[in-house]
Amino acid sequence: AAVRAGLTRSIGASNFNQAQLAAIDYVQVSTKSGIPIAVNQVESHPLLPQTSLLDFCRARKIVVTAYSPLGSPDNVRARTDSDPSLLGDAGIAAIGASYGKSAAQVLVRFHTQRGVVAIPKSKTPAYMAANLDTFDFVLSEAHMAELEAMGAAKPFRYGPNGGAKGHPRFPWPEYFDSPEEAAARAAREAAREAD
Repeated sequence: AAVRAGLTRSIGASNFNQAQLAAIDYVQVSTKSGIPIAVNQVESHPLLPQTSLLDFCRARKIVVTAYSPLGSPDNVRARTDSDPSLLGDAGIAAIGASYGKSAAQVLVRFHTQRGVVAIPKSKTPAYMAANLDTFDFVLSEAHMAELEAMGAAKPFRYGPNGGAKGHPRFPWPEYFDSPEEAAARAAREAAREAD
């Protein structure tokens, strides 16, 4: 309605998973509304590359925007001392050194090469300029694979996003489950697929 009324040109989503986007896509097709989701803003970084969601969005021409692309280093409300530091990661620093770039620049470039819009928080004009100084190099396939593999074993989300875990539309239960909950969900999904 907002698009038809001229109040906005596009519709975006935030923190939608594949099932939620697919449900919207189904409603659009079944109602012939014809107004697709243009962008989905989600947390993304090497510890949470969101590869399957990115592939899903690409197939539907939905732009993915990454918040926390540097790992939320300054978010004192969300971070804990035990959280991993992407900007302090030796592997990311080594990749940056091979290009004469900082860890932050490697992280921004990682998203750019994946076709993801990165929106890092920048406190100073110098950081803003450094974040833009990422178009004069290309990460090698090996470096891209190394970065994407960081979150493969155990994806990591910064911040206490599990507060609404019990809600039926909670988008990421898989990242907040105990091992027992993960096994139970896998069993339910297998049973559903078998039907």
